[in-house]
Amino acid sequence: LYDSRDMSCIALASLNSEPLGFIKKTLKHSDIRVVESALLACKFVVPDEELVLMIIELFKNSPPYSFTKHRAIYALEGMEILKNNDKLIKVILPILIDIIENEKLENPNFDKTIPFYPSFYRATWLIREMGPKAEAAIPALIKIIEENHSGIADALYALAKINVDDYVPVFLKALPDNAPYSKIVDCIIENLIKIWPKSEKFIPEIVNLIETSPHPRYQLLAIHLLKRMGPNAKKAIPAIKKFLDKNKGKFIGDKSSGDVGKEIEKFVIEMDSSE
Repeated sequence: LYDSRDMSCIALASLNSEPLGFIKKTLKHSDIRVVESALLACKFVVPDEELVLMIIELFKNSPPYSFTKHRAIYALEGMEILKNNDKLIKVILPILIDIIENEKLENPNFDKTIPFYPSFYRATWLIREMGPKAEAAIPALIKIIEENHSGIADALYALAKINVDDYVPVFLKALPDNAPYSKIVDCIIENLIKIWPKSEKFIPEIVNLIETSPHPRYQLLAIHLLKRMGPNAKKAIPAIKKFLDKNKGKFIGDKSSGDVGKEIEKFVIEMDSSE
């Protein structure tokens, strides 16, 4: 919620003949509460490079989990200039990676009345917005996924926006054995379906998902992904036929397995009948 100081700062910036100059000056105010209001006002102007660098500096130097740090990263979120400016990305990306690698998502304070504003989620959001230009963040994101960190869904989304082509196995490996309907599964499936590459190099991983998955839902996902690969998916047919012969209609999973089997058989027939 915005307080009266926030609203006054936004109004003054809007009415000022030079709103950027007003905000830059206010960001240097001695009262941190005024600075925090100026950071919010940044959301209502088109920033230039100098202003973004000022916000990044405030973000970098603010105490961990502080409201000032929270406001600073919020101000950066959604800035078009930050998505494509190599100079700005070079400055902020190491800071975001450090947050992903080291920030705790649970309040470490014994006194829970002490303000606690983690930056992890907004950091992954900023990385998402940078897309392929945030490639340096890939190792940190993969570590989050592999360790089943509580921020795994956000890490998966960010990784997908950076470069999904080379990291599809990471997504498939992250599918949990014991949570077929979790938020994580929804996140993985959504990303794979959205940005699935039409590349045949992942056919072995997809076939393995059909052969070993404990959940029919994953097997349906595998068929869906193969269908999106077009003619390249034909290379998966021999292995899938062997799987069908081996199981003879009995599929791994719950009562919906029969429907999954029909979908797999239908897919094989479609591939065999296509030119």
